[in-house]
Order: sequence, then C-alpha cells, then structure tokens
Amino acid sequence: RVHDSSDPIDRWKVLTVDIDTAIHPTARATRGVEVFTAPSASLRTQRRVEQLRLEFPGPMFVILDGDHGQANVTLELQVFTPLMVEGDYLIVEDSNLDGNPHPVYPGWGPSPWDAVV
Repeated sequence: RVHDSSDPIDRWKVLTVDIDTAIHPTARATRGVEVFTAPSASLRTQRRVEQLRLEFPGPMFVILDGDHGQANVTLELQVFTPLMVEGDYLIVEDSNLDGNPHPVYPGWGPSPWDAVV
C-alpha cells in the first residue's frame, strides 16, 4: 500500500530525532532508518513527521525519551498528539522520575509524569 515493493523494509521507516549529532554510524547506514537532527518539540520535526505520515500511512509508534522536564515533554505532546490517529502508540519514557506515587528520583522536579497527568 505504501510502496509497490515486495520487500517489507520498504513499508516502514524509523525516524530518530535528536539534537545530538553523535549517532552511531551503523544507525546512520541502516536501511529504513532516518537520522533527523533537530529538537524533538520543534516545528521542523513536526513537519517531517507530517511528511512521513503521508509516505507511510500505517500505524505510528512514538517514544518520547528526550529532555525529561515537564515543559519539554508538554511541548513534545503538543507536537505529536495532533499527528496521531487511531491505532498509533505514544510512550512517554521516565514518567517514574518524580511526581507519581512511586518516584525513583524524588525531588527531580516537574517531570514527564507532570506533563502526562
């Protein structure tokens, strides 16, 4: 449906988004993996994901695991949730840092948990 190809790799894409350009060369060279250097909560990232949604209309699986402050996670959620459709998944990593009933780092401050709830 996405590409006229019998090779399953042509039907999916991994987009890794990071402000750090020190990505392992194997990841950069792996077919189906796109390394995108930008803040995860940026308009550039949002536009790139919008383009990929058109090219790959199947389910999207998002893992937010960047800056663990509440403000950044809130921005990431504002960027990604409007792009999601039924059947997509979004995971917010490290929501156990602080603010929840069983924090692993009490005193961390406003954390991913605070952005989610």
